[in-house]
Amino acid sequence: MLQVLGAACYTAFMIQFLYLNVWTLYLFSAVLGFGAAVIWTANGAYLVQFSRNGKMGRNSGILWAMLQTSLVAGAIFLFFVLSYGDLYSSYRFLYGAFAVVSSVGISTLCLLPSSPPVNLDDTLQDPLFDENTDELDVSANVDIITTRDWQEEFKHTFSLLATRDMMLLSVCFLYSGIETSFYTGGLLFGVFPRSNKLNRSQIVILGMILHITAFFLCFLNLPMEAPLHKTSAIGYIEPSVFVAIVAGYFLGLADACWNTQIYTLIGVAYKDESSCAFALFKFFQSLAACASFYYSSILLLHWQLLMLCLGAASAAVCFFVVALKVEEQVEVD
Repeated sequence: MLQVLGAACYTAFMIQFLYLNVWTLYLFSAVLGFGAAVIWTANGAYLVQFSRNGKMGRNSGILWAMLQTSLVAGAIFLFFVLSYGDLYSSYRFLYGAFAVVSSVGISTLCLLPSSPPVNLDDTLQDPLFDENTDELDVSANVDIITTRDWQEEFKHTFSLLATRDMMLLSVCFLYSGIETSFYTGGLLFGVFPRSNKLNRSQIVILGMILHITAFFLCFLNLPMEAPLHKTSAIGYIEPSVFVAIVAGYFLGLADACWNTQIYTLIGVAYKDESSCAFALFKFFQSLAACASFYYSSILLLHWQLLMLCLGAASAAVCFFVVALKVEEQVEVD
C-alpha cells in the first residue's frame, strides 16, 4: 500500500535524528520529500475511492481537521517537554516519541481496507449531488474504474496536465503552496459542519476574502523587514496581540475553505483519474512552497503579502471557472 510506503519515509526521517549528521539529514530529507509526495497522492485517491453518498466534502474536512489537530497536540507536547529542559538536551526524546507515533500510524494504515464495499443498500439511492453541497457519490463507479500500470499512469498524468481545466486548477494548487508556506491552518471546517447555504464556489470566495483580510492585518501589524531578520521596528500600527490572533484565526479558516474545496473538486472532476490529479496537486503545491521559501528570505513583507493577495484572487477565479463547468456537466448528466 502506497500510504504505508509514504508513512515509512516519515518514520525513517524521525529515526535518523537519533543518529544525526549532516549527510543523513540531507539524504533523509530527500526521502521525506518522496514519502510526502507518495502519501498525499495516495491519501487523496483513497479518499475519493471511499467517499460515497455525497460525503466527499465531509470526509476531506475530517481529514484536514485531523491533520491540524495533530499539529495542536504536537505543539502542546513540545511545550511540556521544553518546560523541563532545552531543545538540545531533549531532541532525542522528542524524535524518539515522534518515531513511535509515526510507527503507530503505519500500523493503522496497514489495517485499512484496500477497496470499498460495493454491495450497500443505499449505494444508488442518493443523488450524485445534493441540493446545496455539490459533493461526490462515487459508489456507482467503483467497479468500472479501469486499472492502469504505473507507466500508463505516469503518461496519463502529463496528458491530464495539458487539459484546460487542470491548467486552471494548477493556479489554485500553486496558491495553496504559497499560502501554506506562509501559514498552515484549517481545523474549523472539519470539526464543525459547514453551512448548507454556501456552495463550493462561495466557500472559496469566502476563503479568498478571509485571506486578503488576514494579509492586510499582517501588513498593518508587522514590520516590513520582519521576514529578513530580527527587528524591533514597528509596523503601521502599534503591535497588537488581538490583531495577531484575529489574523491567525482568519488564516486558519481560509486555509480550511481552500483545502477542503480543492479536495472535493478534484474528487468530483477527476473521480476516475484521482491519483493523477492529486499527484499534480501535490507537485504544484510543493513547487510553489519551495519557491516561496526561497523568495521569503529576500523579499520584504509587503511584497510577499501583495503576491499572496494577487494569488488568492487569481486562484479564486480559476477555481470558479472549473467548478461552474463541473456543475453544469453534472446537471446535464
